[in-house]
Amino acid sequence: MVLVDYKKAFDMVDHCILLDKLGAYHLDQSSLDWFKSYLSDRKQYVNFKRQSSTTKVITDGVPQGSILGPLLFLVFINDLPLHINTQVDLFADDTTLLAATDYNDINELNEKLSLEVSNVQNWAITNKLPLNTTKTKTF
Repeated sequence: MVLVDYKKAFDMVDHCILLDKLGAYHLDQSSLDWFKSYLSDRKQYVNFKRQSSTTKVITDGVPQGSILGPLLFLVFINDLPLHINTQVDLFADDTTLLAATDYNDINELNEKLSLEVSNVQNWAITNKLPLNTTKTKTF
């Protein structure tokens, strides 16, 4: 079993890639335009003890704490299992890879999981969603 962790998963979602993936679900143009508008021109600042930071324009990521944030993240990673040859469980930003062998061959199991982690890394690079290698764990 491998527990995959992404670096700042919700913050790193590339809007162009996400919109392409939404388009792959055959959303009509007005829906795609709505999502583009929802993700575009977002700004944030911090207010602490009556002092406000400068406003920062947000160019990547999905809104955390929103209803759509986890759903959009799942749309973003929903194609990952197409690149994996073992069982993959996706739940929000948690990804678990599961593998088994017929003869309890630990070497075969390690080879399988190493290949699948490599497949996840390749997918992550392609989708600009870096892995947090210190938090990604094999059991």
